[in-house]
Amino acid sequence: MGDVMILHYYTKEETDFLAGIKGTDTYKNIAAKFNKKFNTNISKEAIRRKLKRGLYVSRVSKYTDEQDNFIKENLQLYSYKKLREMFYEKYGIEITEQAIADRRRRKYYSEPTKYSDKVDFRMYWCEDGIGIEKERDGRVLVKVSDNQGNKRENWKYKHHYIWEKHYGPIPEQHRVLFLDGDTRNFNINNLACVPLPYICIMGANKWQFQNPELTRTAIKWCELFYTMKNLNSGDDKNEK
Repeated sequence: MGDVMILHYYTKEETDFLAGIKGTDTYKNIAAKFNKKFNTNISKEAIRRKLKRGLYVSRVSKYTDEQDNFIKENLQLYSYKKLREMFYEKYGIEITEQAIADRRRRKYYSEPTKYSDKVDFRMYWCEDGIGIEKERDGRVLVKVSDNQGNKRENWKYKHHYIWEKHYGPIPEQHRVLFLDGDTRNFNINNLACVPLPYICIMGANKWQFQNPELTRTAIKWCELFYTMKNLNSGDDKNEK
């Protein structure tokens, strides 16, 4: 699969640590100390770039098409607070509720009629019967209940619904993937529930294939990577 790119978004604790150690040692030694403290695998060059470009908490500077679609298709279903939490769970990136509101106003609804179908969806979703399916931004939603107290919980993504019918609730920090990339192929054998860290690696390296077996291989690679990483972390603790 070639060189592996693993994205890392810096937390405030990590940037504070780098700020305190900046200029006291070589980039190589700073990287070693950083990795030991935070159990990461950041290269010397990555640390050098971070120190040179500025010590700030990582934020998404440019949304990918997938991230934009994720926000757009969930705007009418969830509150800004819930959507912010969902975005973090899916991509490991923190965005503010205000950032979502600003992006909604300036980008998604800049053309008055472009997303008018969403208004219709919002107005009439309560009238639909259980089992009715609707398409929004290329994804299929299915109505699963008719709870008048919390109408937003009445709808689920169809692939989530199918997965949960077979295997139960989707664990936190996980995402259900279409193994062949076809968002219309709802065969349970084409779905896989994958931890969020795997998603970050696979997205960075474009490990989503039309061949589902190749995608499964990528998932297995990530599983092995994190298994070895956890074993090494355990060895370090035992040495102490």
